[in-house]
Amino acid sequence: MRISIQSLLLLVANLLIFSAIRVCSTDGLVYAQPAPDLVVFSEKWQVRANKGDQVPLVFRTKNQGNADAGPFTDHLYVDEKLVKARALKGLKAGQENTKNDAIWTAECGVHSVKVKTDFFDNVKTEKREDNNTTVPHNIWISSGNCGSQIPIAARPSEEFQPDISGSRIVWLDKPDFNSSNTTIYLYDLATPKEQKIVTRPNIMDVKISGSRLLWAEKNGFYYDIFLYNLGPNSVLPQNPINPNGPVGSFDIDGSKIVWVDSHTGYPDIYLLDVSINNPTPEPMTYDSLGQNYESKEDVVISGDWIAWEQNFGDLYFLNREVKISRMIARNRRNIVLDISGTKIVWWKPFSSHYSEIYLYDIDTGIVPTKPIVVADRGRGLAISGDTIAWINYKRRIPTPTSNNTYNVYTYTISTGNTKQMTNDTISRNNLAIFGNRLVWEDSRNAQIGKTDIYSMFIPIAEP
Repeated sequence: MRISIQSLLLLVANLLIFSAIRVCSTDGLVYAQPAPDLVVFSEKWQVRANKGDQVPLVFRTKNQGNADAGPFTDHLYVDEKLVKARALKGLKAGQENTKNDAIWTAECGVHSVKVKTDFFDNVKTEKREDNNTTVPHNIWISSGNCGSQIPIAARPSEEFQPDISGSRIVWLDKPDFNSSNTTIYLYDLATPKEQKIVTRPNIMDVKISGSRLLWAEKNGFYYDIFLYNLGPNSVLPQNPINPNGPVGSFDIDGSKIVWVDSHTGYPDIYLLDVSINNPTPEPMTYDSLGQNYESKEDVVISGDWIAWEQNFGDLYFLNREVKISRMIARNRRNIVLDISGTKIVWWKPFSSHYSEIYLYDIDTGIVPTKPIVVADRGRGLAISGDTIAWINYKRRIPTPTSNNTYNVYTYTISTGNTKQMTNDTISRNNLAIFGNRLVWEDSRNAQIGKTDIYSMFIPIAEP
């Protein structure tokens, strides 16, 4: 093969040009000249603080390019407001600055934090500009003296049926109430991150206890219940945990799950303890043996104690080890109840406009004869430790229904103090509580036909 002198000269010229080109190993792109590349990293920012605390927000800026960067400025923002502007003299290739920090005065609520390096675009020769800003990071300030109402989920879709355990909040989400597909979401206040768990048709309710998630899917007039363990290697359940067919109400506390099961034709309460090997449901009541039909609803559990409504208003409880039920209230009207430890709390309708809240302590065994609270008609009732919470529905007559109020109240058992937590005309429903955290279904955006999930931290100090 003969190569002309002209072709040989062209080949040599191309080789010289190629040898002058430098390949950047970080992204595989080819650049004609070395260049700086500034990138910013956020540290693990503090998410628990009291209102007014001085919270450090630390971030790092690095020049990951292969050329030195001249002077530039970093900006840190909280809720799009500038908190810190820091000027740097420059960074050599591969150099990292770890002294960038900002002090922010904490305010209650969820806040979006982001950092942008080279804000004024002083470094003109950067390889990339799209990595100069961090992804906005949410921090949650809800401890101590915070009492603000915080949106947990506020989308164009319908969010409803919230529950809370520790720092985790779960709820259901639908595009609209006519849709059959329902999604379960989880938001962890400690991270803080939102996680989509599952989307399935006809999910009707969801509960959480620790790292265990329990939900119900409609099966005819009743439900199948599914258990999901949160974790990096978790697998979504394909089969329900109720082996005998659809169930009624259900609840979970730790490893113990209870539900109302009518597969024999007679409603009984069953318990499943998933902490043991090869667990099987164990009957807690035995109406089916005595052919005694006693309706059971609203079963709840705390530790080894189980409580439920029977015969549309009577209140019973038992211990899982003893399995001897005891009636503590005969109401003959529908009630709402909850349990925490050895304390059982319930609504007793007093009239069409008023209700009474009663408290029974299993440890004392004294059946209450007087209510602890006389309130307007209630929407939801929950107890956690020393705190009882409810939504107080006050109807404004004869003013328009838009002036009706649905405010959150709490009652401290040890002090006997009642406190109004909210004061507005927003419609609320489906309240849950864990420790000093409240969560509820909120209709402040009802004008666009939707419900959201809101939360509040109960201030530690009593007023």
